[in-house]
Amino acid sequence: MARSNRRQFLKAAGSLASGAALGATALMGCSKGGGGGQVTTVGGGAGAVASAVSQGTHDLCVARGSESVAALTRAAVDGLGGIARFVTKGATVCLKPNASWDRAPGSGANTHPDALRELVSMCFEAGAKDVFAIDHPLAADPLSWNMLKEATEEAGGHFIELAGSANQMWETVDFVDGVRMLPHMGEEQVAFDVLAADVFINVPVLKLHSLTGLSIGLKNLMGVIRERGRYHGGSSEGYASGGGEGSDDIHQAIADLGLMLKDRIQLTVVDCTYVLTDESGPRGRDDVDGVPMMTCIAGTDIVACDYRAAQVFGMSDDEISTKVDHIPLAAEIGVGTMDLASLRVNELDLGEAPVDEGTAPPEETEAE
Repeated sequence: MARSNRRQFLKAAGSLASGAALGATALMGCSKGGGGGQVTTVGGGAGAVASAVSQGTHDLCVARGSESVAALTRAAVDGLGGIARFVTKGATVCLKPNASWDRAPGSGANTHPDALRELVSMCFEAGAKDVFAIDHPLAADPLSWNMLKEATEEAGGHFIELAGSANQMWETVDFVDGVRMLPHMGEEQVAFDVLAADVFINVPVLKLHSLTGLSIGLKNLMGVIRERGRYHGGSSEGYASGGGEGSDDIHQAIADLGLMLKDRIQLTVVDCTYVLTDESGPRGRDDVDGVPMMTCIAGTDIVACDYRAAQVFGMSDDEISTKVDHIPLAAEIGVGTMDLASLRVNELDLGEAPVDEGTAPPEETEAE
């Protein structure tokens, strides 16, 4: 898609036909052993959400069956018990979308702006005093393409871009028991606004990643640290006192970061609507759009959210353990669980559009 058509694509992205390609396991309550926990399956549009909420709170909710990104986002959070479960009157809320890349909505390279806009609106509906989105983008000018800053502001919030930010924007955090890789990499500095907010909501997009297999919730947390280059093997010298060595195991480093921030993450909302399956991920390409899987996952356990999102992508347990092993590593050190049978799982089918069963494997295309 040519860059000159970016804004036209934004207007059309919300009305694309779904033709979703979901893994068969994504349509059932699945545990690591394939069983599933306390699963509530509800169908029937808006009434489905009201019915699900009336049954009490859940740990994980998977919403599908709609062409609307906003509707799926709201349904997934409502299916956990509603946004007011997490956001109280007068709260300051920090949302962390994936806003790294200069790609249009619907490409799957970034969190969809309709998902972020809906979450900002929901937080204000719950009585939040201040709502902002934050990220440390990688591309030179991504916010003019991915529309996430505009979406945040349209809903009454504001966007904080961490790239090139001053020293006072960062705070050194202490290592916690259980981390394995990070102490060898020098000190860790996290965005002050993330640590100071009353509520932190992680809003990743599900997509293929050339180095980590998939990028979902755990990987998305790298956007709130000052120097992610260390995770890729680079030195931390130059900002961290005492320097430090780069990681030779990015998966363990990501799992460690999840443990460091575990108590700060009240809610994870995974955008699985337009999914980048092309091998040019995580950035994607101008001429490749995301595969419409039209699913949103919300949960209180980041590992469970990532595990279930990997199932939606079409990965088996063996593939997750070999290609996305920061997920099982995070479970191993206590960040969360992959055992969905131990959780209260809510399955919502909004019934607004047909959903095709089947896997969505990466396409064999030339990498960027």
